[in-house]
Amino acid sequence: MTASFVSASDLDLIKGAKAGCRRSSDQLVLKYERLIHKFAHKYSWMAPRHSYEDLVQEGRIAVYGAMQKFEPERGLQFFTLVFHHVRGAVQSLARKENRHPKFTSSYESLKRSKKLEDPSQTYEIRMDLPEGKLYEIIVKVCGDIQSKRAQIICDKFGLFGHTELRTCEIADKYNLSKQAVHSYVVKFMAKARKLYPELEAYV
Repeated sequence: MTASFVSASDLDLIKGAKAGCRRSSDQLVLKYERLIHKFAHKYSWMAPRHSYEDLVQEGRIAVYGAMQKFEPERGLQFFTLVFHHVRGAVQSLARKENRHPKFTSSYESLKRSKKLEDPSQTYEIRMDLPEGKLYEIIVKVCGDIQSKRAQIICDKFGLFGHTELRTCEIADKYNLSKQAVHSYVVKFMAKARKLYPELEAYV
């Protein structure tokens, strides 16, 4: 009955592996090496801090785990068990790098968050843009160079005599949240690029 769920050769290797035979274990792992490499290739892009060999080794360990848990009398194909073990192990290792850290409270409520800048929210205005053109863009987008929006942009990029400030410093200066300052900058950049598409390389 078990032959319909696992080949006789696999069953012999599984029994040998469970009995502690290293050769049987190695032969069975080698038999599923292509499956291991398939998942290592599939998830390697998710794990830049792990080498490809790390993912392969994780898959091999998963085959050993499948050997120990396999019970032919339950009617499950051994390949099915190996498939899920290998995929789960390799995927889990890759996903560890994409997990966000857990905080006991919201990130924004932590005092240290005000001192940190988010690199994904970094923008720049190239300084080789003529000053007159830059002035025109800010007035066109913000309405007035003295407006709050314009002042925030000048502080953010250090324009027209303003000292370049970090997002957290601008937030403190205008009694805003960092998200609000970021929103001002994003909207300015988007509108400027829409009004002046030829200056996309500058703004």
